Amino acid sequence: MSLSFKIFTLKRTFILCPPTYYKVEYDFSDDNEYYEFFRGRQVDSKKAYEQWNKVYSSYLKHNIDVKIVPPEENLPELTFVGDSIFLFNDKAFISNFKHKERQKEAQYVEEWAYKNNFEVIELPENITFEGNAEAIYSYTKKVILMAYGKRTSYEMKEILEEFTGIEVIPIETHKFHLDMCIFVVNDILFYAKGTISNSSIETLKEYFHLIELPNEWSFHFALNNTYYENVIFSNSSKVQDELAEIFLKLGYNVEFFDLSEFHLVGGGVKCLTLEHYKI
Repeated sequence: MSLSFKIFTLKRTFILCPPTYYKVEYDFSDDNEYYEFFRGRQVDSKKAYEQWNKVYSSYLKHNIDVKIVPPEENLPELTFVGDSIFLFNDKAFISNFKHKERQKEAQYVEEWAYKNNFEVIELPENITFEGNAEAIYSYTKKVILMAYGKRTSYEMKEILEEFTGIEVIPIETHKFHLDMCIFVVNDILFYAKGTISNSSIETLKEYFHLIELPNEWSFHFALNNTYYENVIFSNSSKVQDELAEIFLKLGYNVEFFDLSEFHLVGGGVKCLTLEHYKI
């Protein structure tokens, strides 16, 4: 792979929530295979905090602006804070979860958004949306990539475009969250084969250089990454050496994190990281 791409730099804000009360309490195995695959496993709370803290500490080491949403008892998956909200400039789009057990997280994060002076946008009850897990902004292409089909309604496209003034590219997904299917880094979009529709792939070709990864790599969280400047933050797995080779050939450094405790419910680096997109 001999491609090279310009690396854009800008100040960005990542928002995290410590896994103080994180545990396996739900069963969303109707569309999330991890609940079935790890059935019966319980969270090692001490290990989970240590794993989370390594991500947090690495972000700080790279001088990323990191903010914290305080954890809350009885919200066991709040540590995946981006699922509850999408932040764009001064606007906060509050999620309507497919699984209503998690809606109390969105209500809590909505209060946080009010306290932090965001213009809060509540969605109609008939529209589902799961925040930054399903909507990702590309700074280089100046578009929002939005999933639909599994946990987010197609109609969310019009709402995002109306309130942000940004073009939204709808992507039909075959997994529970967009950030399990694709990873966008500057001009490049990685996707796992079979996780998004062929028509969506054809549309994305008009905007990005696409790199296809094997379907099973999605299960190993190869797409569930974040990046800052020339560093990619990824998940330790049995495919990490092959993944690192790809990233390095494209000019990126990569840091891997053991996030096995969060894998129990389908969470990785990106799941733990909410970005406040500002332009």
